[in-house]
Amino acid sequence: MGEVQLSIYAGEQLFLEPADVQLEATFGGQPCRVELAQAPERALQAHLEVRWSGAARSPRLVVRAWLRQDPRRRDVFVTSLVENHRIDSLLDLQLRHELTVRCDRPLTEGEVQAHLLDHRGESRRSWDVELGEGGPSSVATFSGLPPGDYRLLALGQGSEGGRRVGQGRVRLAKGRPGLVDLSLEASAVLEVQVLGPKGQPVGANLRIDGEPFLSERDPERWAERTFAEEDEYERRPAPLQESRYLPPGETQRYTLPPGRWDLRAASANPAWAGAAAAVELAPGQKQRLLLRLQQEVPTPVRLSEDLSVSSELQLDAPAGASLVYRSARELLVRGLPPGAPARLLILRRAEDRVTLGQAELHGGQPAQLTFVAPARAAITLFEPSGELAERLEGVDLVPTRPALPATFRLKATPDDLLGHPNGWGGHAWVEEQPRELDDLAGRAMSEPDEAGRWCVERLFPGRYRVELMGWPDADFEVQLAAGQLYEVRRPLPPARD
Repeated sequence: MGEVQLSIYAGEQLFLEPADVQLEATFGGQPCRVELAQAPERALQAHLEVRWSGAARSPRLVVRAWLRQDPRRRDVFVTSLVENHRIDSLLDLQLRHELTVRCDRPLTEGEVQAHLLDHRGESRRSWDVELGEGGPSSVATFSGLPPGDYRLLALGQGSEGGRRVGQGRVRLAKGRPGLVDLSLEASAVLEVQVLGPKGQPVGANLRIDGEPFLSERDPERWAERTFAEEDEYERRPAPLQESRYLPPGETQRYTLPPGRWDLRAASANPAWAGAAAAVELAPGQKQRLLLRLQQEVPTPVRLSEDLSVSSELQLDAPAGASLVYRSARELLVRGLPPGAPARLLILRRAEDRVTLGQAELHGGQPAQLTFVAPARAAITLFEPSGELAERLEGVDLVPTRPALPATFRLKATPDDLLGHPNGWGGHAWVEEQPRELDDLAGRAMSEPDEAGRWCVERLFPGRYRVELMGWPDADFEVQLAAGQLYEVRRPLPPARD
């Protein structure tokens, strides 16, 4: 048996009644029962329980919902369930859009990708349409896209030969249909080899992560919502990010759009620090890159208090770095290149007391981490209409401390680490940094009460940006100190259409 609970919203119309929403659900293609109920916090929730047999993972579950008063406002949720596992997600009944992308030449064995961007310009959700299945094709149509800014990317084999790529941007809003013309260019080729400290070929984990150059010629148009097919809602990774193991002596060949690309290599040998490089590729360019791993310089970190067993640790560092337990008051960061920046965060729990510690690291230089009481932020927002709680979904606190070039993250407890008395004995490798909200890193989101007040606790001291969902002109910054509760009262700017 599997269980799904969906919170249902409709943009600015946050509090819905069961009679406001129409739902359809299928499990393995067969209709299934959905229970609608008003949650204590006034959000409308849909609850499903389904059973299956013969496989660890269930058939596909599809839930479609729309507003009865405006069927254009729709959303769809698609998943496969794991036995005895519950999924909590949401449906946002927004105006959906149709987008047509036209390439200036036909493609075979290709696809067009549409990536919805967050406020930082990073891809947070994507859709794709295949081209050339029934012969060369140059037009891709997307249906059911939510409003927002999109990055478009076309990739494929040109009908006259050679790999082609095209990029563009578009903003979808107010239910208007969109049309974008893409100019396709010759793709670039990058060949990568990894060498050890003495120049010898070695095996390594290789990662590429980049941002294609975007054409400024593409016009911004608008788009209209239609009901989306379920496959268009499957979540995919951000574009052109890839990690793989490269055996000793082999060359990795990438076919890429023109743009800037970051590469990182990490060896399983803990005595070697990772290597990184950035390249810019022009249309049709072919380039060869050698990444050389360096001999490790250990980075010791002294703690102001003993590390408790129930502590949580987070290390933001380049690929290949790891964290080693030396004693209750000393940790060692290995695999960090000399001078390379990293950040260590620790949430310490001991005797019903919670303290936080953070340290900015540089490879090879000793560091001190001091534990302090967490900060709390109480934020009250108000407007003349007095309907704030019905118009805002939440507040997001984002730390504004200087960003690190590191894009990998290790999250662990002390007994996960090499060298701990209860450790599992392995090497704690840094994993790819997750994109979701992360309380340990000092970023948090909260729901408001009816008076429009948010209270967020257990924050690292520092400067934060407060982002209001649905009110981009209302963002502001606050400075939080250790052990203090900050009360902020702030009016909202006038609402925009």
